Amino acid sequence: MRTRALPRVLLALAVLVQLVAGMAVLTHAPGIRPGAAKSSSTTSSANSDAGAQAAVAPALNDSARRLAVQFLLDRWAAAVRGSDKAALAALCDPQADVGFLSKEQTRAGNLAQVPLADWGYEVGTDPAPTVPPALVVSLNADEVWSPPVDLHYALAGADQAPTSRPVGLVVARRGSTWLLVSDTAVADYGRTTWRGPWDFGPVIARSVPRGVVLGHPDRGGDVNTLAADLGPAVAAVTEFWGPDWQQRAAVFLPDTQAELKALVGADFSGGEIAAVAIADNVDRGRSTVVGQRVVFNPATIGQLTALSRRVVLRHELTHVAARAVTAPQAPVWLTEGFADYSGYRGNGVSLADGAPAVAALVRTAGPPDGLPTDVQFSAGSAPSHVELAYQLAWTFATFLAATKNEQTLRAVYVALAALPAPSAADIDAALQPVVGTNLATLVVEWGRWLQNSLR
Repeated sequence: MRTRALPRVLLALAVLVQLVAGMAVLTHAPGIRPGAAKSSSTTSSANSDAGAQAAVAPALNDSARRLAVQFLLDRWAAAVRGSDKAALAALCDPQADVGFLSKEQTRAGNLAQVPLADWGYEVGTDPAPTVPPALVVSLNADEVWSPPVDLHYALAGADQAPTSRPVGLVVARRGSTWLLVSDTAVADYGRTTWRGPWDFGPVIARSVPRGVVLGHPDRGGDVNTLAADLGPAVAAVTEFWGPDWQQRAAVFLPDTQAELKALVGADFSGGEIAAVAIADNVDRGRSTVVGQRVVFNPATIGQLTALSRRVVLRHELTHVAARAVTAPQAPVWLTEGFADYSGYRGNGVSLADGAPAVAALVRTAGPPDGLPTDVQFSAGSAPSHVELAYQLAWTFATFLAATKNEQTLRAVYVALAALPAPSAADIDAALQPVVGTNLATLVVEWGRWLQNSLR
């Protein structure tokens, strides 16, 4: 989702049309996809169609295979975390993908400065993808398998629990020894390996009492600036939202658009966003969230002023704080307006400076007769329409805080954000206990307030 642009008079941004800062939940791919096998994909080197010879040793049963491969994964994780190049070399099959060992050794070196609380690989329970038959033949191993592996990792000082990301691994057995072959070979067969910042170059980390900022050496100045901003931003969000969240965060600053998309998803238009808040998994029933990250856009961070950078970070951290109580299809005017209110709160931005498009609308056409629809916030809308949508959402949240109080604004958010794709009747039913009226009445009151406030 996008966020409204910060006022040009405050940002001095001639290039940005708007800043985008949405809530995204990125879940890892399941072990099976169209074209992947629906049963175990363990394959011996025997392949009658290809004329291969029978396997030298019989295939292991599933339980023994899992135990043996898990032992390999544990040694792999220890070698990566310890940046042990010799151990990594010993774990790789002689017929491993060209460049696989080199990339593993480079990744291990890139991780050296990352404050890890956990790093490991685990055989999961997803269906295993098919190993490409040509690879099975070329390896000429006793057994070849693509186990459904997940990387689980946690950042010290930021993550309360590890998060999990998929690994598309292929391993081969020669005699009783399992070895690593590839983490790319089954991408077309149902499982793609997730790439983190350490897959794109050496990583530097700045740990502060309220979290950690990860980036690359050539962006050390921006990493330091974000680290200095993080503590005050967490404090500001906690003051507004309350203490019922982790009160710490991980902030990533990628180097390139390719890295940005690897972290946040290919659907995000890198040229239009300032930052995005993501999560790997949300369990609203248990109020737990793992893998929350605030990811800044390397293409636009240099164009942010000190004020706009603070606003963007606080906006994104508000999404982090509220994630566990927010349904995926909550009204966008609610989620983005609320996060913008939190971002601007206490930064001295007037209503007219923060919402010039709304001020122009009120002067020329009178007050708005409704809140923006979800579609008006989308990338397919004209930039001016997106800008107006975000300004309307922010002014509505500001109206509630100004005419009721911030406690009421938070109560409205909690009541409505939990509703997935609510109807008008659902919204009215949730509002009534909180503000004693329906949305249509609030919209009329908001319009009058705008007229009086923007004179």
